[in-house]
Amino acid sequence: MGRIGGCTGWLISEDAFITAGHCGTPSSSTRIHFVYGTGSAAPEDQYAVDVPSYQGVNGGVGNDWGAGRLLPNSVTGKLPGVAQSEKCGSSGCGWFNLGPVPSTTSGNNIRITGYGVAAVASQSQKTHVGALTTIGSDYIRYVPDTTGGNSGSPVFHEEGGYAIG
Repeated sequence: MGRIGGCTGWLISEDAFITAGHCGTPSSSTRIHFVYGTGSAAPEDQYAVDVPSYQGVNGGVGNDWGAGRLLPNSVTGKLPGVAQSEKCGSSGCGWFNLGPVPSTTSGNNIRITGYGVAAVASQSQKTHVGALTTIGSDYIRYVPDTTGGNSGSPVFHEEGGYAIG
């Protein structure tokens, strides 16, 4: 997962990413920074958005999404998912797998990790875990708290081991 503007974006394949639609439409200068800590990522951990591939909607709860493709890194020539998989040690571990929303809230927990703003270590990667509380027809609610900058973060189903939103 990486920081894109003031939001969070995450990989779902070697080059496809998801974020929140209200984070705005990327321009040719938009980069996703795969960084652990504060500050900008090194040039080999920055990836430009393939702007024509981007689609998104800023339609409020239940309809707030953005998705697109990332270009190979200008220094290494690698796609982001390939480079991130090399860092975690096996093919395919550099992106999130998508899975179904659980059919019940009972016994299901959610993890949100993103680049939220805070009094300490602002816009560095933080994780919040808690219960899934509501499953609607086009939305879910959960206990983990988020702040500005977490927009676009993956909603990860702890028990299933995959992203659900």
